[in-house]
Amino acid sequence: MSVSNVMLSGLSALSANQSALRATSSNIANANTPGYTRLNAQFENQALAGQSAGVQALITRVSDRFLASTHINSISDAARYDVSAGLLDRAQAFLGDPSAGGSIFSSMDQVLSDLSSLGADPTSSLRQATAIGSLSQTFTDVQRAYQDIDALRTEADLKITATVDEANGIMEQLASLNAQISRAETSGADATGASTQQSQLIDRLAEIMDVRVTERSLGGVEVRTNSGLLLVDNRAATLSRNGGVNGERFRSLDITPPGSTGSIGFETQVRGGELRGLLSARDGELTGLANDLGEFAAGLAGALNAAHNASASVPPPTSLAGRNTGLLAGDALNFSGQSQIAITDSSGRLVQRVDVDFDAGTINNGGGPVAFGGTVGGFTTALNTALGGNGSASFTNGQLTISANGTDGVAIADPTAAPSSRYGRGFSEFFGLNDMVRQASPSFFDTGLSGSDAHGFTPGDTMTLAIRNEDGNIIRTVDYTIAGATFDDIVTGLNDVTVLGGYGTASFDADGRLTITPTNAPGVGSIDVVADQTSRGTTNLALSELFGLSSAGRSNRAMTLGIDPAIASNPARLATATAALAGANVGDRVLTPGDTSGVDRLLAAPN
Repeated sequence: MSVSNVMLSGLSALSANQSALRATSSNIANANTPGYTRLNAQFENQALAGQSAGVQALITRVSDRFLASTHINSISDAARYDVSAGLLDRAQAFLGDPSAGGSIFSSMDQVLSDLSSLGADPTSSLRQATAIGSLSQTFTDVQRAYQDIDALRTEADLKITATVDEANGIMEQLASLNAQISRAETSGADATGASTQQSQLIDRLAEIMDVRVTERSLGGVEVRTNSGLLLVDNRAATLSRNGGVNGERFRSLDITPPGSTGSIGFETQVRGGELRGLLSARDGELTGLANDLGEFAAGLAGALNAAHNASASVPPPTSLAGRNTGLLAGDALNFSGQSQIAITDSSGRLVQRVDVDFDAGTINNGGGPVAFGGTVGGFTTALNTALGGNGSASFTNGQLTISANGTDGVAIADPTAAPSSRYGRGFSEFFGLNDMVRQASPSFFDTGLSGSDAHGFTPGDTMTLAIRNEDGNIIRTVDYTIAGATFDDIVTGLNDVTVLGGYGTASFDADGRLTITPTNAPGVGSIDVVADQTSRGTTNLALSELFGLSSAGRSNRAMTLGIDPAIASNPARLATATAALAGANVGDRVLTPGDTSGVDRLLAAPN
């Protein structure tokens, strides 16, 4: 071996050891650097024309692809649950601790206390106002909690936009680093710096979404979602926020894969990371919490209204105006049992009593029973006639109204032995004639209609249904067009293969409730209505409003239910007594100021 070859071998050894020392120095300096991968130096003999040409140092990153995959998945899982837990913890704070004062649930304790106080003196205007104030505050607390939860959904959506922008920047950097690493490895240059930077970026991308990383033969990495969708090679995918489904509040999340000009939905592709946590919280957990709050508000309203409709104020109001039931005059009445309607003077003495026997289909104002037929319109006409010169009854736009003439008032009571009922709700309760809690649209959805009843909607009107996965994200939308004449026809149309076929089943139960139940199809979590242009006759109620088919509509009850303004402004309208109509004759006192039976019903209502 020549002297020059010996010198070159020595120089190569020095150079190789310098590279090894640099790797060691980098390992020490970055021992606590997140995302840094330790470098390993290995020496390898070089040969030239069959003769030794010294030594070279091969610097490689020490990594186990299985451990790396586990590391990345754990990052995604932790980020997903951290972000969703943070939002849900804040939502829980809005509701408060049920065992502590100040929560929306513990506010019912104050309601019960004030109602108990009212029971000691039901004629006290101060105690009436205090009880109404407590009840109003309860619904105000529910509304506030709903608004706070809804604001969290908006916040989550804003964070989704910011996170999408960050993810796009990271994917662009990863694609650029792929090109740098490929050039370096092709030319024999050191690419460990770029690889380390790339590893750090991948860790951050894994916090944003679930990813799967594989080494490229030309250097660098290929990044995909765990569902297999390509995110990065030598080019980068682009995430975007596009216009959502008609009727949906939030914009959809789409992706344009590398090298493609078309976009596809991304919400169902991402399964981990902050994006999944934000999407699941926005469309799943927080939406479910809002729905539960709506159910709580509706349940409380229903219990209070049942008690209030069975009672009467002293003196009673001059008119009882019901809620919009969604019924038409031609709909079947479908009541059983009996009910009594009274006109009284301001002192609570009976002016006129009208007895209704729904089983017999007759009405009697003292002159003998008169048949009223089987429809809502037929009953209203008969009642209006029976009231004669003392009052009137009308049914307009789904709303029944019974009024007295002059300064007289209207009270309703059912006999204990055979109370009226339309699928579990009494006459006054079903029509909402003396409701304490009101909203513009129905708060309960068992309508008492039957499948053979005329549906009353305009053929050709449409509504859009969203089929969602278990996280609440839309995986498909379908349109349904009103056809046929009956509710059974609507059920048949919804169950058509072009609408719900394979995803859900529509049915009409004995209580008159139209429901859509998801099937066990893979990936299907729920089905609801997101847009509705239908309207039932003159009631102006959409199909989804009448039957509660919209998730947003059901949860919105927490925001819209509140004490009737007529009662809130005049607490004397609070029904604290019961009209004693059984066997009563004209001139008898049927309402007594000291009667507390109505208060007792209200006290029992929340239990």
